[in-house]
Amino acid sequence: MRVLHKGLLLAPLLAVFAVQPAQAQAWKWDFGVNAGWSKFTAMLDEEDTGLGDDVPGAEVKWDGSWLVGTQLTYWAAPKLGVRLNGRYADRELEGSEIDETGWVTSTNLWGATLDLLIRFGEPAAEFAGMEVLPYVALGVGGKWYNGSEDQFTCDDGEDTFNCSPWSTGGGVNRRGWAYGEDVSLAGLLGLGADWRLARTLVLRTEINDQLFSPQIHRVTTIPLVGTSVWPVNGDSEGNLTHELGAQVGLHFLFGLAPVPAPIVVAPPPPPPAPEPVPVTVRRDAVTVCVIDPTAPGGIRMQTATVIEGRDTVITVGGTDRPFRESVGNVMVATNADWYVQGQPLTMKVGTNNVEFTTYGSPRMVEATDLAYMGTINGYPVYADRDDVADVIDELNELNRARAGTDLGQILEEQRELNDELDDVKVLYVPMTATGCVFQAVQRQEEVRKGGK
Repeated sequence: MRVLHKGLLLAPLLAVFAVQPAQAQAWKWDFGVNAGWSKFTAMLDEEDTGLGDDVPGAEVKWDGSWLVGTQLTYWAAPKLGVRLNGRYADRELEGSEIDETGWVTSTNLWGATLDLLIRFGEPAAEFAGMEVLPYVALGVGGKWYNGSEDQFTCDDGEDTFNCSPWSTGGGVNRRGWAYGEDVSLAGLLGLGADWRLARTLVLRTEINDQLFSPQIHRVTTIPLVGTSVWPVNGDSEGNLTHELGAQVGLHFLFGLAPVPAPIVVAPPPPPPAPEPVPVTVRRDAVTVCVIDPTAPGGIRMQTATVIEGRDTVITVGGTDRPFRESVGNVMVATNADWYVQGQPLTMKVGTNNVEFTTYGSPRMVEATDLAYMGTINGYPVYADRDDVADVIDELNELNRARAGTDLGQILEEQRELNDELDDVKVLYVPMTATGCVFQAVQRQEEVRKGGK
């Protein structure tokens, strides 16, 4: 029997190498993965289970469901190929509805065959559009399986092996069964087609029948509870089983001859281009007002260059850099909620709120006319230099010592300075970080909590 098995396995290979290819073909190898669905015929019939035809589920079989697989094909001739074909499925046993005690709820089913593929036509030497290549498949290999209850051991009188026991029927009709993990000889009959979608891609469809006789043994004596060794008959009682399936897979093609490159005659070189005329770009030096609370007076004048037709830049280490790199992150009134919503700018001095409402329209003010006061809620504010001439030095010293502290907090701690600044009625808030455009805000009466 073993000699016969080896002969069946070698038959497809001998047939392939006995055929000489008639011509060069489109590809030598293809590899792909597939998925599909299959159903099984009964591996035990009514006579085996001892149940009558009128008993539901008298036959025992694996249920129908999905399967997955992979294939590797070598094409020895345009119409002849040999294929390594593997598949896997996870199935539950179906059978007698009288007694379902001990049924195997899951079985890993593996199959592998060596197939001979015979095409009905030859592929094109080079891909020129979708083509369909039907074929028949004949194969031989093995089928092996292990169940979810294979922690048991079966003893057939000569050997022991892992097995999955279960039973059919009930009462006097009850029979015990078990199958192990031995490999069963399997054959394959298939009809399929390769749908060539691209030069290196094929969609393979196939319907097939994988035939095998599962190694199922009759349990001679059901052991006592707590015993894991099941005595079984030595001979298999499984019937010839058909796994009828349909599969669809994507296959990638290898070993294609390279596409011949077209011969292209290079055109004569073009005449040399005329020497480019140097273009003179005008560069003008300018001085730009920049709002910078960290600079003396809160404003600095930045030297820059305006390049004709381009942008304003600064020169750093001999390289032109965008002017925006010289401007820090300064809060301005243009996008402030209080300004957009028409609300006053509020400075909190202790428990008192000092409000400044917008006055007039934004306008440009000379930097030399303003003095930096500090920040209110993060916004830098300025005053007329003449209005604060008596206190500006003291205020500058406080801003340097208390960098980042809000003006209202400084005035809360410096009562005399706060009193002297009561006469300053107008402050200026920058609209943009450059250009010295300010919005004037006018001081309103102080709002005191509790009416004080």
